Amino acid sequence: MATIKYTVEADAYYKLYFHAAKHPHKPVNGVLVGTQDGPGKPVTIIDSIPLLHHWTSLSPMMEIGLDLAFQHAGNEGLKIVGYYQACERLEETILAPVGEKVAGKIKANFEDAIAFVIDGQRLGNSGAALVPYISSSSSWRPAPNDPPPFTPGSRFQLASSDLPAEAARLVLEQNSQFAFGDFDDHLEDVTIGPPPSRVVSRPSSTLALGNFHRNLLVLSCRVRHGLLSLLSYPFAVDARALSLDIHDAPGIVYTTPP
Repeated sequence: MATIKYTVEADAYYKLYFHAAKHPHKPVNGVLVGTQDGPGKPVTIIDSIPLLHHWTSLSPMMEIGLDLAFQHAGNEGLKIVGYYQACERLEETILAPVGEKVAGKIKANFEDAIAFVIDGQRLGNSGAALVPYISSSSSWRPAPNDPPPFTPGSRFQLASSDLPAEAARLVLEQNSQFAFGDFDDHLEDVTIGPPPSRVVSRPSSTLALGNFHRNLLVLSCRVRHGLLSLLSYPFAVDARALSLDIHDAPGIVYTTPP
């Protein structure tokens, strides 16, 4: 793998941070969305799509969430460029076998894919609470520590050095993590969605507030009304085959938290 540079922007960092902070004693995971001008060029991670905190194994929920994320990123002209996870134990920073498989699936579609494990013990610090993993042959290994990731000269950078401190402030002072929902939450309660726009850096986060969560709405409504049984689906689910479209559910109105 070439020495690719990665930059994590504010929306991406805040959302994965809130995801871990909301469920500090549970494993959580999601995918990273970004851009790259061409093979070997720098990767900009502009957003995160939080997926699960219950069904974090290779479950039908995971497959459907991944397929929806791939479909949505493609519709927006963007790419799924990586995977993130936080472990059940705060001190654990090992990319789980499930994480390796998901990251491998992402790499099959995006050669320069990256994986981050959230370091729970550093969530309240001023440094980036991320441990990057890169693909080496058929396995994933922590990125070399020379220089340490997210320090001057590293190929892993935050868009702004104050993102960790600001994320911690939003959690401690505003409880912003509780205004946050992932795929699991949305399947249980359709009014739960991504962080309100006032929490993230850009006024309109099309990835979080657009068709992706409207599609989740329809899916969750069908589940709640017995129209679709996720567990009856085979392991590999093509989300497009589910015809997830807001127009398939007349009379259902999508709302976001105030």
